[in-house]
Amino acid sequence: MIERILETNDTIAKVLLSTTNAPQPFTAKEILALKDIEKVLAFFQQASEKISGGKYVTISLIIPMAYGLFRKIDSVSPLLQTLQGKTMTKILMESIKKRLSIYEQRTVCMMATLLDPRFKKNGFQHSSNAELGATFFENELAKYPVKESLINLPVAPDTSSQDSLFDFLGESN
Repeated sequence: MIERILETNDTIAKVLLSTTNAPQPFTAKEILALKDIEKVLAFFQQASEKISGGKYVTISLIIPMAYGLFRKIDSVSPLLQTLQGKTMTKILMESIKKRLSIYEQRTVCMMATLLDPRFKKNGFQHSSNAELGATFFENELAKYPVKESLINLPVAPDTSSQDSLFDFLGESN
């Protein structure tokens, strides 16, 4: 919606100015605020499309997605020009920490991320959580007897380089 407003703002302003009893068009400050908000919300749109792309939500995406959103919002924050944009990023980063970062400590999510060949230990914000998940996974595996035959399973193609939300995967911590 904000994208469309920004794209059509000039035309809307001309119509509003030529129409009696019409509301005032957006001010320059309001347009700047909308541009800042659009920059931030674009990451959430990308995340929503990534999660909604399949027939089911992949649990292994939760931890890297939260970390990717946090990093992207943090990186765009210094580029924002308005108080509204900066306030929005602060609130969103706090919400991501509060609502999404907790999944990094949940066993099922940790194990799913560790087992996903796109992410493994690199999908975690905190390497200690990745190590904790790996230790838990090793302890679980130790409960079962080892079979001699090894099965060669195909590895999923690496799609992480195509998704900018996961661009942190190539970095070393």
